[in-house]
Amino acid sequence: MFCSNCGKQIDDNVVNCPFCGAETGVTPAQTEDPAAEQAAQQAQPQYEQTYGQQNYEQQPYQPYQTQSYQPPRKSGSNGLAIAGFICAFFFPLLGLIFSCIGLNHSKKMGGDGKGLSIAGIVISVLAIVIIIIYLSIFIAAIVTLADEETWENAINNALAAISVIQ
Repeated sequence: MFCSNCGKQIDDNVVNCPFCGAETGVTPAQTEDPAAEQAAQQAQPQYEQTYGQQNYEQQPYQPYQTQSYQPPRKSGSNGLAIAGFICAFFFPLLGLIFSCIGLNHSKKMGGDGKGLSIAGIVISVLAIVIIIIYLSIFIAAIVTLADEETWENAINNALAAISVIQ
C-alpha cells in the first residue's frame, strides 16, 4: 500500500504513515495474540548505537496545531492628536477638527493620544471663544463710533478700545 499524502510505500495495516503522519484510513485491528505483536515489533528495523551517539527514539506523530495570527501592535503616536494640539494655537478651528478626529482615533488605538486630543479641544474652544469676544467688541466699537466723520477714525478708535481691554 502507498501513502495517499507522501506517496511512499507503507505496510497495509498501519493507521498513520510513519513518514508523514497522515492517516491511511485503516482501522486498528485489535489482536489478542501476543506472539503476533512480538513479531510485528521484531519486524521493525533496530539500529545500533555507534561511538557515543545518543539513542533517539522516534516521537509519535503530533498533528500541526494552528495558532491564531495577531499582527504586531503599531507602536507610534496619534498624528491627528499632535496636529490638533499644534493647530489649536495658530488655527483654532482646524485644531478643533483635528483634535476631535484624533480623540476618535485614540479610542481605536487603545488610548494613545487621548490627552493631546482633549488638550487640543480645550485650547481650540478657548481660542475660538476669545476670538469671538474680540470680534464682537470690535464690531460694537465700530457701530457705536460710526457717527464719527470717517471710517478710518472709527476703526482706529475701535483698535484703541481693544488695546485698553488688554
